[in-house]
Formats: sequence, structure tokens, C-alpha cells
Amino acid sequence: MAQMAKNQRRVLPGFAVAVLLLAGCATSAPEPTTVQAFANPERPLEGYSHMIVTCEAMRGVEIPKHEQESVAAMVKQEVERRATGRFVFLEQEDQAGEAASEPGMVEPKTAVMKILFVEYDEGSAFARFMIAGAGQIRIDTDVTLRDKATFELLAEYEVSKQFALGGIAGGTTDVADVEVGLAKGIAEILVPEPAQPDTGSS
Repeated sequence: MAQMAKNQRRVLPGFAVAVLLLAGCATSAPEPTTVQAFANPERPLEGYSHMIVTCEAMRGVEIPKHEQESVAAMVKQEVERRATGRFVFLEQEDQAGEAASEPGMVEPKTAVMKILFVEYDEGSAFARFMIAGAGQIRIDTDVTLRDKATFELLAEYEVSKQFALGGIAGGTTDVADVEVGLAKGIAEILVPEPAQPDTGSS
């Protein structure tokens, strides 16, 4: 019995770590798919200092307003984390002109990011717990960036995030975790994370 208890103490921490690693897949950043690239992909939104982030759902797609606002907030936080001070984020479109309220001042160049939810499926935690691949969480978005003043399309990307792992990881992961990964993927459009060095043997 003592040996069995000792073995359990060894196995349980490793099992917990494995569950955490699998659940972490939900919050990892997906790779954006380019529909229309920036004129200068190496310097996205060069010359733009201000940004407005908006969200809306395609007709027939049900996603609560507070979830849309949460994704927009996480995108701004992630961009700020990766490139502190790169953009001044505005909450309302009419705020962009406030910086140019003084005589002779020019309104700063402002980009408008629109995140359009084209699919939003919260899935089923119970189904994921029972069968891997069942009850999948899926969020698909179309992300456009336009010049606020001219409405010119600057770039367009598709960003999707899914999660369908089974077992405990699947049963304890919810759509909010997947939204974290989605926000990272959208931030990747503006500020790509540096590639991780390959630590494997050659």
C-alpha cells in the first residue's frame, strides 16, 4: 500500500502538468490567414499612431455583446504588451479628432480595425470530456483594417481558433480560454511574436 501511495504521488503531479499543457493549447495564438496584405508587411500600419478596435457579428451569428467587447479589449492589451505605446487606442470614432482640436493641428492618422465574427460556437464541455473531437469550440473572424478618414482598405485577414481536445482538459476549457488565443492571433497581424528558437537536435 505504501508503495502504491508513493507511485500515485509521483504520477499525479505529472498528470496535472500534462492537463495544463493540453489546456494551454486553447490560449495559444493561431496563425492569421492573409486575404489582403499590408502595403509594407514588414511595417504594418506604418505612419498610423491611433487605432480604433470594433467588433460585430455577422447576421445569424450569436455572440453576446460583452464577449465581443472582451475580445476587443484583449486584442488591445496584447498589442500593447507586445509593443508598448505603439498605438493610442480610442474607444469612440469621434475621439480621433480631439487631438486636432487646437487651431493648426492635423488629426493624427487613425486606423480602424473591425473584427467580424463569422462563426461562434461555444461547443460542449461535457461532450469534449467524454469524446475527443466532439463538442468543439470554434471561433472564426474576418479582420479588416481601414483608414478612418478615407475608408481605404489597408489589409484583411482571417483568424480562426478551435479547441476539441478530450478528457479533463476538454471538460475544463471553455470559450473564454479560446477567446484569449483568438485575441493573440489577431494581435499577431500587427505585432508578430518573434519565432521561438529551435531547441531540437539537428
